[in-house]
Amino acid sequence: VLVIGHHGCGMTNLDSAAMVEKFRQHGIPDLAISTLENAGIRMDRFLKGFSSPEEGVKHSVSLIRNHPLVPQSVLVHGLLIHPETGALELLMENYRESP
Repeated sequence: VLVIGHHGCGMTNLDSAAMVEKFRQHGIPDLAISTLENAGIRMDRFLKGFSSPEEGVKHSVSLIRNHPLVPQSVLVHGLLIHPETGALELLMENYRESP
């Protein structure tokens, strides 16, 4: 499994309250939002951003690697792509931090 983040990611420092307001502005009814909340999907946690693209990739790799339905034999790698050049930077190889 390859998790590939990118520099300049819009999820960095995401404001969940602002995102919910945008949902409303685009016609998502409050009932839909409250239904999700009542089902245990808290928007402030679900729409949580991260402080850096590297942190986001590492978090995603950890979620996949520790998921109970992903066998330990599945390799999970984390990379960052530089959008301007297309260069890939290896952050985690098979769930180990790269040097």
